[in-house]
Amino acid sequence: MKLFIDTVKKLHSNISILILSIKPSPARIHLLEKSNKTNKLIAQYAKKTENVHFLDLSSKMLMKNNKPDPTLFGSDRLHMNKKGYDLWTNILTPILKKLLKKE
Repeated sequence: MKLFIDTVKKLHSNISILILSIKPSPARIHLLEKSNKTNKLIAQYAKKTENVHFLDLSSKMLMKNNKPDPTLFGSDRLHMNKKGYDLWTNILTPILKKLLKKE
């Protein structure tokens, strides 16, 4: 990730980069702890890196018991359904608009 960001910044020094959290899914519940740790590391990196932003979508996809909400996923329990994408769209749209105004 750092190599990608460094490369992009060399080509476009003022560009904003938005990193989305790793999506929790019922099919990969066994990876949830690792995903959470990775998301925290990415968030810390973004916080200290200019024009790099981290968006935690994963917490919005969890139920009160901290397990992925199965109603956001299709029958394979891995890929989101319309409800899942609608959730992302409602969260992402205002953030992207704000970031694009800065460009």
